[in-house]
Amino acid sequence: MFARIRRFLTASLRRQWTLGAASVYTVLIGLFIFDLVVSQKEFLERQSERHAVNLSRLLAVSSRSKLIANDRIGVAEMLHTLATDRDVQSIMLLSPQGEVIGHEDPQRIGTLVEDAVRQKLRQEPHQPVVLLSNPLKVDVATPILDQKRMIGWARIILDRQVNQDEWQRVVRNGWICTFAAILIGALFARWMAHDMTTELYQLLKVAEATRKGRRNLRAPDARPDELGQLATGFNRMLDALTKKERSLIKIQHRLESSRQEARNAARRLSVSHAFMHQERNKLHTILHSTREGIVITDAQGEIILINPSTERLLQKSSEQIETEGFDQLVDDPDFIRNCLEHEEDGRSFTRSYKGRILHFYASTFREEGAPVGTAALIRDITEEERLKEERNEIIDRAPFGIVVTDDHGIMRVFNPEATRMFGHAAHEILGQSISMLIPEDLRKRYATRFETLLHPASGDQMTQETLAFESDALRCDGIRFPMRIAVNRMQLDGRAALVGMIVDMTEEKILQEDLIRSEKMAGLGGMVAGVAHELNTPVGIGITAISELQDRTADFETLLQSEGISEEELLSHIDSTKRLVELVQLSLGRTAELVQNFKSVITDQSSERLRTFRPRASVEVSVQTLQHEFESTGLSIEILCDDSLEIRNDPGAFTQIVINLLSNSLLHGFAPGASGHIQMAFERQEDELRFIYRDDGRGMTEETCHRMFDPFFTTRRDQGSRGLGMHTVYNLVTQTLGGTISCQSQPGQGVCIRIHIPDLLKES
Repeated sequence: MFARIRRFLTASLRRQWTLGAASVYTVLIGLFIFDLVVSQKEFLERQSERHAVNLSRLLAVSSRSKLIANDRIGVAEMLHTLATDRDVQSIMLLSPQGEVIGHEDPQRIGTLVEDAVRQKLRQEPHQPVVLLSNPLKVDVATPILDQKRMIGWARIILDRQVNQDEWQRVVRNGWICTFAAILIGALFARWMAHDMTTELYQLLKVAEATRKGRRNLRAPDARPDELGQLATGFNRMLDALTKKERSLIKIQHRLESSRQEARNAARRLSVSHAFMHQERNKLHTILHSTREGIVITDAQGEIILINPSTERLLQKSSEQIETEGFDQLVDDPDFIRNCLEHEEDGRSFTRSYKGRILHFYASTFREEGAPVGTAALIRDITEEERLKEERNEIIDRAPFGIVVTDDHGIMRVFNPEATRMFGHAAHEILGQSISMLIPEDLRKRYATRFETLLHPASGDQMTQETLAFESDALRCDGIRFPMRIAVNRMQLDGRAALVGMIVDMTEEKILQEDLIRSEKMAGLGGMVAGVAHELNTPVGIGITAISELQDRTADFETLLQSEGISEEELLSHIDSTKRLVELVQLSLGRTAELVQNFKSVITDQSSERLRTFRPRASVEVSVQTLQHEFESTGLSIEILCDDSLEIRNDPGAFTQIVINLLSNSLLHGFAPGASGHIQMAFERQEDELRFIYRDDGRGMTEETCHRMFDPFFTTRRDQGSRGLGMHTVYNLVTQTLGGTISCQSQPGQGVCIRIHIPDLLKES
């Protein structure tokens, strides 16, 4: 019996491969489906337990305020709402002593739970606890805390019957997938077995054909596996047999080819001789037409070549140069020997000769280590030296500092204005690193900018040739000062270098700070006027109410002294007195709120210090400060900001930015009396606050948008505008807050200003 089964299984490679692969695939798929079903069951149980914990937490948080306020109706409505969940079997609120104080069944309120559960709740810490978890249900209780004081338990019991149904569905689908996978695996194994044995049958056919004398057939060897290697080896054997058979014919062909190659070699030799003669003429033309002087000697030092430029540069004839020899080219043998001694390090030398400045480079030709000749290259650099002197004179007389560094950041040029600006003498600082002039906290930022300019990314079509920005620099005494710098990429001795043109902005910054300070004072005056306008209404109402109260009190006193009063008159007087007191109280509260907001704005703008603040609160105060200016317009203001959003930075600068933006829209964005909409949106992205300011007003042209942040630029100078409002915004964003600002606008389409402000608390 077993012998028959074994013969059946081993009768064919195809059958063995099919049955083996299908068996292994069946076992693996079965194990995978079993593990998947078990994992799904555990996942469903964990999910239901997590759902119960979340519901109990929600119930504890929602019921805390209602329990504190003893809102029985609110508790009942909340329990009834949560009980509608299809998985909820029971939901209740327990006191710390185990008494039911809330239940979806009102008849259960006031009863005590069983002793075992109550004892377990007393022993648990103040955190959610799973009282019971089995395949049928899960029981979870969460403490209800009021400032760390236990005021009760929120308990929820969930039915797990849905989970059991879901698990049964997963088991059923798992069996279906298992049978389908086994069927697919068997078909795939059958296909693989057929694919592999087909190549073996092809190999047998080729072997039989070769035995019968057909040597031109070859087995398919395209497969990359062992069958392909077997076919390749078999084909190589057939190729070797064929090669042996044709060896005699190839020998004869080789002899004929050798005779033909000899004839071809003779023709090539003739062509090479003509080519060498042509190249020699080209070299002669080049040597005699170049402007540089060239002198070449042989191994014995005899001059074998002198081009016409050498005669012109040295003002000697070729016969005189040959007679004097190579060492006497400039009548100084030591100079020529010095040039040859330094040829290995690539150095060249300059010499003044007969009214010209000549640049020399000498080299010795070697073959297998032995010298075979010497050459000298002579170039006239008189004009270059003159231009260099003129350039140096321009640099020395420049009204701004000029500093040139090589590709390693080493300073090579330092003009007198730079010496005056930084306090370093040129002979002391040349050869030193540029970092000596940069404050330590800015060196990394400078290095990144200079590296990008010096070594732009390959393939970048938008590579910058110039970099201009404003920053701080460092004098020799360690004092920082503001500067404006423009950096260009250049070539210095054949290598990349940077030239920087620097202007001291100390006086300009002082002037700008004075102008910004005056602008802030002007804005402060506007705020004072606005607050005074807002205070008039509540103060006037309070004064009127107090006057009325005085009159009524005097009438009441007169009535009391003369005639006496009835109970109805007394109650009427008390009622009117209460209403007047409430009116005075509301007016004084409104007045106090306005004064507090104004005080907050003034404190933030004058303190100029870092603190954590909420952008929405600062914006609302700013809008309220300018409310009197918007009352007569048709403009609406929308604030999109989370109430809980907080950042750490300068709140005074932030408030001033919002006020200037609103004032700019009111003055420039809309016509008087026109309606419109202003939107301010805030969101946190990583470690910064993104502030987007939009209005749907007039918009502006591209030129105006480009110059919007320039100092003293305004389109309303005839109406008294000084052009400092948006420049102040730019300085506050980029310098005080350390952020960035950009503007987009088109005529008739409003304006969009994007401001990114770093959150210094996140950075720290």
